[in-house]
Amino acid sequence: MKKDQTEKKYKKQGIKGKMMRGIITPTMVVLVFVAAVILLLVRGSVGNLRTAEITAESAQVTNLVSEYFTRYMEVTRQFGANNELRKLFEEVKEGDKISEAKLFDTVRANMTNVFHTDEENILVCWIADVDSSQCVEDEESGYISELGEWDITSRDWFEQVTVAKNTIVTEPYKNSSTGKMVSSVITPVYGEGEELLGVAAIDVSVDTLSVMMSEHKLGKSGFFMLLSPQGTIMYAPKESIVQTSIQDAGLPQKVIDVYEEQENTELTYKWDGTTQHGAYEIITATGWSVLSGMPSREYNSMMISLSIAVVGFFIIAVLMLVVIINKISAGIVKPLQQLKLVAEEIAEGDLDLDVEVSSDDEVGAVAAALNKTVLRLRDYIDYIGEITEVLQQVSEGNLRFELQQEYTGEFRKVKDSLEQLSKRLIHTIQNIEEASLQVSGGSEQIAVGAQSLSESATSQAATAQQLQASVSEIAEQVTANAHFAEEVKQSVDDMGGRLKFSNQQMERAVDAMREINRCSAEIENIITTIEEIADQTNLLSLNASIEAARAGEVGRGFAVVAGEVGTLAGDSMEAVHTSTVLIQNSLDAVKKGMEIVNTAADEIQQAFCHTETVQGLVDKIAEASQNQSDNIEQIRYALEQVTEVISDNSAMAQESAAASQELSAQSQNLEEMIKIFRL
Repeated sequence: MKKDQTEKKYKKQGIKGKMMRGIITPTMVVLVFVAAVILLLVRGSVGNLRTAEITAESAQVTNLVSEYFTRYMEVTRQFGANNELRKLFEEVKEGDKISEAKLFDTVRANMTNVFHTDEENILVCWIADVDSSQCVEDEESGYISELGEWDITSRDWFEQVTVAKNTIVTEPYKNSSTGKMVSSVITPVYGEGEELLGVAAIDVSVDTLSVMMSEHKLGKSGFFMLLSPQGTIMYAPKESIVQTSIQDAGLPQKVIDVYEEQENTELTYKWDGTTQHGAYEIITATGWSVLSGMPSREYNSMMISLSIAVVGFFIIAVLMLVVIINKISAGIVKPLQQLKLVAEEIAEGDLDLDVEVSSDDEVGAVAAALNKTVLRLRDYIDYIGEITEVLQQVSEGNLRFELQQEYTGEFRKVKDSLEQLSKRLIHTIQNIEEASLQVSGGSEQIAVGAQSLSESATSQAATAQQLQASVSEIAEQVTANAHFAEEVKQSVDDMGGRLKFSNQQMERAVDAMREINRCSAEIENIITTIEEIADQTNLLSLNASIEAARAGEVGRGFAVVAGEVGTLAGDSMEAVHTSTVLIQNSLDAVKKGMEIVNTAADEIQQAFCHTETVQGLVDKIAEASQNQSDNIEQIRYALEQVTEVISDNSAMAQESAAASQELSAQSQNLEEMIKIFRL
């Protein structure tokens, strides 16, 4: 079992394992580092290539849209620069019908020619006059607005043209006659004084742009979106968001911010549950823009493929390196294992063997050296036998011996050392014999002195223990006094608290008596008011009786009521007088109560002041008692230490006496033991 564990340890810590760990591990670390650097560099390069590809394709689509509008903007500019059109606008004044102008038919024929230049995308060619506020379309459409039914200044594009003073492309709208989505390309026509005379325009199909956009895709799974100047999505891969604003299409705020800033930029955003890498491109002349997006899976596909290739390459390189190192280490380890078996046999004492390892490298040199070692070990066995015999003689007391073998190498030092050992032991034993005689005599004297010291220390220990007991009893009494003082302090504190509470209650009683006195005064005022009411009632009753008497038979019933009222007023006066006497007595009693309460409050306040004084004195007594207790405790602790020291000295003295006696006995034994050596 132990041998198997040793072999496993050798396999784990042997040359092969060390080569594996020392080469493969650093190599793998270096390869991983190199792979990481390569992947980072590749990722940056691939990312730049992908971004450049997205930007280029986005710019290509943007250019297609720009060329589409630019072509029709140029057509409109050329039409607007027509001299006959300018003269037509100058001829027509406010209130004139544009159809009655001299150049109307010529201009309208030119409009029809413009329409026929691209009937697929130009839906209608039209003009509008500012003065008459009339709109005229080409002959194919045949529309001419009536005077007063069409206001040019109310159109959304009129302000844009006025501000831009150049050709514009309007926001897409649905053509009422065809039902198709169109955008108007409008060019202003100015007179000689830079006065706006009218506009020349064509309506171009926006559906054609959607068809163009659908024919282009960013990569394999990417997309393009076409946005109008006001942020309406005119084309998108999802039909559900077409004709909706960019704010309502579920696009992230990052895209909305880029749209509002109106700047060409590359951006990464999350839409439709996937991270998209794309670009935002503006068509400057028209205000239209293109938003592109490529899913992260396709964007990173090249990077993932390269990463897998790099990782696979490094894995194959590591595996090949492991195989090569395994073969090299096997050629080194096999002869070393043979040498290990030979060394194990030598370690077990078998010297009758030959090392059979044929190799021209360092392993062969080790095998030859091991053969020489075996031969030398055979000579060493004879040396060891003689040395063993000599040591046996030494163990039996014979310190005079001679070595007969010729010792070589390190064993020569052993021979010299043994001879020196013989001489040194003889000299040492002789000195020990002399010293033992001296130690025997001195130990007896030490034993006598130690015994005397032990008796003295024992007496001191008994005295110290008595003193410690007395101090402990005093300490207990002082501690009890401190405890009693603390209890008195607590009692005084409680009494002070109760007196303080009683003082507060007495103050509240004084306040209550004052409130009673105030209420009594108010009651007295009320009684006075009642007396006045009773007097007035009595006077009223008298006047009523007089008036009843004047009334004769008719006022008889009223006279009876007046008499009853007078009787009631008299009873009220009598009750008021009685209440006044009672309240006056109550006021006198309250006044006496106030005097008694004030006197009691003063007494309680004085008692509370005296209690605080007593409490301060008791606190000082308790503090002094505690200090005395602490000081005595320190004295008691010091006496305990002194007692321990004395006890230790006593014990050491007894041990010294015993050691001296033992030393004397051992010196005698040593003398007997030395006698067995033959010097």
